[in-house]
Amino acid sequence: MPMHNAKTNLYEHVSHLRDQLHITLASYPLSLTGLPFRHPLQIEHHLFQTPGFCALAFAGDKFDTIILNANRNPLEQNFDCGHELIHLTKHRNIKQGCFHCFDKTQPTQNPFIEWEANEGAAELLVPYKLFLPAICETSRIYCREPQKIKPALAKQFHVTTTVIEYRIHSLAYELYQYDILSTDISQIALLSHNETKQRHLSHLTAFSYYCPDCLSSIASGNAVCCPHCGGSFRQNAPLYGLGYRHDIGGGHGCIVISD
Repeated sequence: MPMHNAKTNLYEHVSHLRDQLHITLASYPLSLTGLPFRHPLQIEHHLFQTPGFCALAFAGDKFDTIILNANRNPLEQNFDCGHELIHLTKHRNIKQGCFHCFDKTQPTQNPFIEWEANEGAAELLVPYKLFLPAICETSRIYCREPQKIKPALAKQFHVTTTVIEYRIHSLAYELYQYDILSTDISQIALLSHNETKQRHLSHLTAFSYYCPDCLSSIASGNAVCCPHCGGSFRQNAPLYGLGYRHDIGGGHGCIVISD
């Protein structure tokens, strides 16, 4: 069974929230602003002018309120709504139940609380049980067109490519277990980046360097040619991302982490 820690506890909270909202894995992709919430919740929109301001939320006695920034696009608002839902359901007894959220954590905000809201929203919109198989399959399809991988996943889950990139980073250790160790998805250990560092596991990742021609593993990103096919890297540098697995007879392909 997965070990209990901050990430496991948070994902259990999100799982309970899904149950409350009658969301199953077959319900995806989600548009949170269009869900028929049974819990008394008002979702409003306002044209905020403050730079970087995303949304605010109030926990009330009779109903809760989320006010989204109408200047942000629908995909951004989808994530912002999830972020505020985590605040309202997990943090409602903190800060008198009033939350003002920005695109970057502010000096006056609690970094852990904001991490929970971001990570919880990401899990609510892009569940790891769906994302791990999806990223492997999408990387396989676009193995030689890695620039298409994040947009394809973003469209699949109705989120921005920024959320997909965040998910790739936050699930690096889980992806290692699923992709490299072939761990059953129900048995994957959930660990945050801080927890992988504390347990000396942060070096375990499914990402490495790969030849853009044959998709074979390359020991270093500074290599000048592929030791497997002999291809030169003068024009096509080694790719970094999900790579070739000889034992399954096919390329998982590569995914570029940074935009």
